[in-house]
Amino acid sequence: MSDLDLHTTREVALAKVLSTLSERDKRRAVEIQERLHVDPTGWNFPVDQVPHLRAVQDAVWQNRRLSLVYRQESGNIMTPLVDPLGLVVKAGIWYLVGATRETIRPFRIARIQQVEVLQETFSRPEAFHLAQYWAEWCARFLPSYPVTLRISRDAVPRLLQLFGEALSDRLLQSEPDASGWRTVSLVFETMETARTALLGLGPMAEVVEPRELRASVIEWASGLLACYSNKAQNRVDLN
Repeated sequence: MSDLDLHTTREVALAKVLSTLSERDKRRAVEIQERLHVDPTGWNFPVDQVPHLRAVQDAVWQNRRLSLVYRQESGNIMTPLVDPLGLVVKAGIWYLVGATRETIRPFRIARIQQVEVLQETFSRPEAFHLAQYWAEWCARFLPSYPVTLRISRDAVPRLLQLFGEALSDRLLQSEPDASGWRTVSLVFETMETARTALLGLGPMAEVVEPRELRASVIEWASGLLACYSNKAQNRVDLN
């Protein structure tokens, strides 16, 4: 949140404790909620560099139209005019949700090559809700890979980093067994991202389902063990 200078006590209070605020501050907090959504669930992407974030932020707050030079994931360049409706940050990755002539869509801010904040303003669609839009967009366009795990107590802090505090409720609903392990259902983007995360957890997590993921984790763990064992043996031979 410090990217937007929203880390001060006042701004955090506006977003979290609406019921304690004056009518003026409530209106300000509602404006923030309409224009900024924080998705706490993790993606396995490095944190972007976002030199144009401040200009985009200003346009979102002022209802000013944007002219973008934008690099798509394919590498193609597009130059849309965009009505900036809101910002979403997902695990350190910033997105602009904007309306073009054709549709409402997200733009990854790190892919914005140039931005011009126009003098022209726009009217926000009354029926648009940022958090609802983002949830629906993720459900429609992001791949999902459900996984059932047995996890130890030591795995919980790492999983909270990946999935956010919302995972706490699901963990509380799962009773630990005699050894203190819990069974929990999670959704990753793909089998590959699930495998990477679970290899990082080591002996703190066990895959229950799907069986293909369990087999893949075993294969990769066996490969890692063989790799390091061979290197250790080579060092012994050299000595």
